[in-house]
Amino acid sequence: MTKLQVIIGSSRTARNGKTIAEWVYEAAQKHDGAEVELVDLAEWKLPMFDEATPPMMGRRDSDVSKKWSEKIAEADGYIMVTPEYNHSFPASLKNALDYLFAEWSGKPVATVGYGFSGGSMAIEGLKPVFENLQLESIEPAVNVVFTGANMGPQGLVGFDELAAANQATLEDAIANVVRAAEAFRKTKEQA
Repeated sequence: MTKLQVIIGSSRTARNGKTIAEWVYEAAQKHDGAEVELVDLAEWKLPMFDEATPPMMGRRDSDVSKKWSEKIAEADGYIMVTPEYNHSFPASLKNALDYLFAEWSGKPVATVGYGFSGGSMAIEGLKPVFENLQLESIEPAVNVVFTGANMGPQGLVGFDELAAANQATLEDAIANVVRAAEAFRKTKEQA
């Protein structure tokens, strides 16, 4: 069975990413033919990348990099859930991507961005990183746009309306990444 990982790109304590990622995860679980796992970078607590050799060389020196490598290698495709911070994606996500190379290579990735611009700058910033890691960027991107009405003192409010407004785009993105992940898995099995 094709395996997808929904990766929560923010590791902040106070974050909206978990709510959004759970929405993505639940929608992806309803898709036939895909086993879905939620991977939370906040739980992984990856230290800043500081290995002796570049990831492209395939050597993993630390226990954390070996475990991260094994986790990411399990999947046939990904859905990255990312906030937009200062017109970019968070350092936690960049660091998680930088740890590895071959584990990402050739696999499809869909993106779900969120924030006051719907994460559009974060998604655009990820595209050259994905390209360098040889990840296949899948469209459409999902842009969850916050407004003042969606933000309260404790964070995100009224998410059901935001989810409903973005459900069709999310369903398209999931269908496309699952289809591409199935093709990747079949090619890998034939090799």
